[in-house]
Amino acid sequence: MKSWVTVCFLTFSLLCRAEERKEFDILVAGIKIGELHASKSTQDSITSYSITSAVNFWFFVRVKVNYSIKSNYKNGKLISSVVETKSSKGDFKSSVIWQENHYRVKVDTYQYKKDTVLSSPIYFNVARLYFEEPDEIRDLLADNYGQIAPSKKLEANVYQVMVTGNANRYYYKVGEMEKAIMHNSIKNFEIRRRSKNDD
Repeated sequence: MKSWVTVCFLTFSLLCRAEERKEFDILVAGIKIGELHASKSTQDSITSYSITSAVNFWFFVRVKVNYSIKSNYKNGKLISSVVETKSSKGDFKSSVIWQENHYRVKVDTYQYKKDTVLSSPIYFNVARLYFEEPDEIRDLLADNYGQIAPSKKLEANVYQVMVTGNANRYYYKVGEMEKAIMHNSIKNFEIRRRSKNDD
């Protein structure tokens, strides 16, 4: 009897946890160099976003980067975001964690470190851009750098997010992100939504 109740409870929990997945290709000059996987799940008052990507290409030297963002919201407010990067230039980790009345920010990324606090609640971060058009959003969290980045609508369904002086652009169609043009010190790259026919 107990095992039957356990099975029913687990099944009910899985059904209550709505999940959405999206797949993207990462390209440089039209050539695919990697993939990005985005997922969003909701259970009770917690909404979780997970972004994972892997790139591997040759640019005078072999460049390999595995990158992930895992962020959680409770009742619409960000409560944690952790970014991990494994690359040929080292392994890095950044976190933004809500603690009572502020966010504890610890950033360790390539050539950039920060240990500080953010006082104001955060309601939008980079991970959410893959699932929601930021139509009314003026500021969002650039998780990897632990800083608030200004967002601006350039035209219908096109938005620009400034991160450490660099402009990244996001393009939407019927509320769904179709592509993003991302600034990179080595070479700008494009993140493009994969169509179902590409699977």
